[in-house]
Amino acid sequence: MKYYKVDMKEAQKPDTAAYRTFNDFFVRPLRDDVRPLNTDPNVLVMPADGVISQLGAIENDKILQAKGHDYSLEALLAGNYQMGRPVP
Repeated sequence: MKYYKVDMKEAQKPDTAAYRTFNDFFVRPLRDDVRPLNTDPNVLVMPADGVISQLGAIENDKILQAKGHDYSLEALLAGNYQMGRPVP
């Protein structure tokens, strides 16, 4: 946990012994006040903490994602192509 700098104070269950498996720990719920959601409909909210690992152009409606999986722009934006328009 030190290596990855996991702040267990953010978790609903801060005691690591509360997680029976690594997956339980990996998908642990956070306290409600830790990541307030922006309700602006023009803001893309990420469903998880993370970092940008790849950046590139969209080609043939495909976006290369982590671990070699491709997703369509439609899937990435949950069917709302309007969200993919260029930002002025």
